[in-house]
Amino acid sequence: MNNLVCLSGGLDSAVILADLVARNISVTAIHCYYSHPASTAEDWHASRLCKRLGVDLIKTEIRPPKSGIMTGGADPVVTHRNVLILAAACAEATARNIDQVLIGATAEDNELFADCRAEFFAAFNAMQRSIGGPQVAAPLLHSKKSDIHSIALELGIEPNDTWSCYNPLASHNRVRPGWLPCKNCLSCAVRGEL
Repeated sequence: MNNLVCLSGGLDSAVILADLVARNISVTAIHCYYSHPASTAEDWHASRLCKRLGVDLIKTEIRPPKSGIMTGGADPVVTHRNVLILAAACAEATARNIDQVLIGATAEDNELFADCRAEFFAAFNAMQRSIGGPQVAAPLLHSKKSDIHSIALELGIEPNDTWSCYNPLASHNRVRPGWLPCKNCLSCAVRGEL
């Protein structure tokens, strides 16, 4: 089975990608750029991880309506973000004869984000079946961030390999060029608990 991982540049999707690579399972990654404060940092981390793991990376752009973090507010919810990411990923997967698309939704995500819930993925897969498209899997859907962090370390994914901040600050750091985590957003709070 061929797989396409929606790679945000964050920890969850990095773990899915690294796990498939470690098990020698055929995988390609896709990164969907969209205009929000952390877009460039996420893109940089996704690209760097794929290069390190020897995985081909498809880059595309989505255009969700301006909402949540895209407006400079604290609300992390970007309207229909995962709908657009999965639509783009499934279209690429279909064009490349890839059987399955994987996304890094987690147990904590489904509390806040409607498009990270089991019901959402069931409905999306029903739609995909109706058009003969690839199925979507969320293998971390029932996993907690602390467990995912442990798996990441086992797979050799270090904190600096991924990006988890919605509002990065400017930096001249050579390890993470151009960005420092804000330490105030929801994503930084969750990462700080790990």
